[in-house]
Amino acid sequence: MKGCERLAEQLQALAHPTRLRILEILTLGPACVCDLVRLTGKRQPYVSQHLATLRSAGLVITERQGQNIFYRLNFSKLAALQTVVAALSQPKQDRTDEQTAIPFAGWMRKKRRPYFCQMTGVRRYER
Repeated sequence: MKGCERLAEQLQALAHPTRLRILEILTLGPACVCDLVRLTGKRQPYVSQHLATLRSAGLVITERQGQNIFYRLNFSKLAALQTVVAALSQPKQDRTDEQTAIPFAGWMRKKRRPYFCQMTGVRRYER
């Protein structure tokens, strides 16, 4: 999967209050589904569905201990996501040329120069 698509999947995984609550709980340490059900107040299938979304986005890691599966945060993925969000939130005039491109795999782009289309009279950008 390309960098932009993977980033979009990770951001979509964060775009739900229950998933954010699950991540908040996991900041305290690993937890099994039964703990997450008790702490969120949601039903087990609902919590499991959200955990599957977080796992497919790579934001949580599973560890089996006996019959239970424990979930914990994938700090390396969350750190990379934090770097991208920080770069997007920084005003462009404060960035240096090296920081202009978003620091995420597959996001390095060359700058497109604008030009004026004589035929339509519209400002366009190079491809």
